[in-house]
Parts: sequence; structure tokens; C-alpha cells
Amino acid sequence: MGIKNIHLGALDSFRGIAAISVVIFHLSISSAVSEWDFFRHSSLFVPFFFVLSGFVIAYVYDKATFNFKRFMIARGFRILPLYYLMLLAFLILEYLKYVLYSQLGVFNNPPFSEKNGIDQILPSCLLLQSWLPWTYPLSFNNPAWSLSVEWYLYIFFGILMFIPKFARYAIMLLGASFAYFHLIGFVRGEGVSGILYFCSGALVYWVFTLCKTKPLSPLLLTILEALIIIASVYIITSGQGQYAVFVFSGLVLIFGLSSYWKNTAYKGGGGITYILETRVFIFLGTLSYSIYISHAFVIGILGVLPRFFVKYGYAQTYFVNERFYIDFGNPLLANLYLLANLCVVVAFAYLLHKYIEKPCIAFGKNLINKHT
Repeated sequence: MGIKNIHLGALDSFRGIAAISVVIFHLSISSAVSEWDFFRHSSLFVPFFFVLSGFVIAYVYDKATFNFKRFMIARGFRILPLYYLMLLAFLILEYLKYVLYSQLGVFNNPPFSEKNGIDQILPSCLLLQSWLPWTYPLSFNNPAWSLSVEWYLYIFFGILMFIPKFARYAIMLLGASFAYFHLIGFVRGEGVSGILYFCSGALVYWVFTLCKTKPLSPLLLTILEALIIIASVYIITSGQGQYAVFVFSGLVLIFGLSSYWKNTAYKGGGGITYILETRVFIFLGTLSYSIYISHAFVIGILGVLPRFFVKYGYAQTYFVNERFYIDFGNPLLANLYLLANLCVVVAFAYLLHKYIEKPCIAFGKNLINKHT
């Protein structure tokens, strides 16, 4: 069985865990678990997505039969339909805000201004909002800034596939090094960050190919899994982003190898990998992209609820460093409210995945097969 046929389920599960953590990061609920240091720094999971993406793209596509056109079709139908659907949803929401603002004056700031200005629509449509010096990466659908970066990194990877493998990974190493030492000054910081982490993920795949035929004992592998998780939690909790690329690269490498060894003839994955490849984690991993790309919209819609809680005396709201908080005065109620938000986000993501994401992926595959 070839390496490309082995599904690395543990990495998918981490994608789901990361997506849920990013959702919690965007929830501001006093006395809830969202205020733990780990979740307050969970924006670091977005760089983790880049590392994971660089690894998986190389894992799946770095082969002699690579075809640029088929590659871009597959990636396009994987991420663009939901990206544009949610962009449209935010534009409609912004228009509704404009109607309410112009007729009732219910908003302090005029819609279609500043980061959500009319001039930001075209860059968002072209996925350029995280690259150009005059654009706002967090325009409209905030989490979509990373998709802007990732799309053009796909093109970068596809172009590199036309050169010999040694040169390809040498360029990846140079790109990661230049980005880490802030020597790339012609693109926005978001793009530089994407280059660093995506290239690092691709380099992790190169190390993976060197190690995959030398399995470790399940006990040693379990110890390594535990240690790298502890290191990752520490880095995230303490907000030490300067070390994240090293820890996340280690996390992807160890669990990539563990999942590979578990699901091949070696049958020797680590204990934590077996847990991560259970049904619940795999389910979250499957919905991870839908969760990530849509959660800001769902949270924004649910943001009307605090007004009712305040009106009837169940909660109060306030701002801390321009961040809007709701305070129920009770940790149990606060965490129940957080859980309710998560359930709605996951339910909405499930519908998106079932009725849009999966059909679009299948359509892309059929399109590729017709041209093969």
C-alpha cells in the first residue's frame, strides 16, 4: 500500500480540536473557560493550520504524477465554495446593518466603512486581503484572512512542483528562514506568517519520509506524543508564538508518523493517536473547515442574545480592551452559554459540510476525472 493511500486520522482530529479552540477564542464570556489563558491565546492555532496544511499538501501531492491544473481544481472546490458563501453572507449582513443604520440609526459606526468598506470587497473576492498593503486582512469574515494566505501558498507549492525535489525543499527552507527572521518585507505580516508555517509543514513532510520506515515502539511513541502535547499546551497558554513553529512542526511530525504506523502493516501507533482516531474527534476533524470559516458569522448572529439577557436582568455587558463581554455572574450559566454557542456553531457547520462542502468536493473530483 502506498503512502498516499494512508489516511492520517490523528492530524484531522487535531484540525477539529484547533477549530473548536479558535471558536472559543472568539467568545468573550466572563467566568467561562473561554477566559483560560489557553483559549485566550488560541489564535495561535491558525499558524498550526498552516503547518498542517503544508504537511498534508506535500503528503498528498508531492509525487511524480503531479498535475497543476488538477491540483488547483481540487483545492479550489475544497475551499472556495464555502469561502464565497460566507463572504456573501457577511455582505448581506452588512447591507442589512446599512439599512438599519440609515433608517433607524441603531449602529454607532456606519456600515460599509473602514475595514468593511466598499473598497475591501474586490480584494476579498480575489483573496488578496492578507497580501496587499492597503487592505484589511480582517475585513468582513475575519477568519477568512488565513484562506487568503493559503490560496496563494497553494499556487506557490504548485509552481515549485515543476522544479527538482532538492531545489523545491531548498526554496521551502529559505522561505521559512527568511520569514522567521523577518527578511521578507514586500508582503503583509499575515502573508509572511503563512510562508513561515506552510513551508515548515512541507519540510516536516520531508523529515516524515525519512522516518516512516523506522517505527518506534508504541510505549516510546506514546511518551513522545504526551511530551509534544504538553509542550504545545505550554506554548499556547503562555502565548510564546516565537516558538510555535518548532512545537507545531514536532506535533505534526510525531502524530503524522504515529497515525501512519497505526494504519499500516506496522500496527504500532501511540496511545494518544488511538484516542484521537475515535469517532468524536474524527467527526470534529471532518467539520473543521466548515466550523472555522462559518463560526464568526454564527457568533455574530448569536450576538443579539446578550441584549435580551441584559433587558431581563440575567446578565450585564461591558467592554475590556475593545472586546465585548457578557457576564452572567455565575460560572455555570457562563459555561452553559458557551456550550450553547458551540453546539449551534457545530450544527451549522454540519449543514454546510453536508449540503455544500461535500457536494462541491465531489463535483471537483468528477471534473478532474473527466479531464484525466
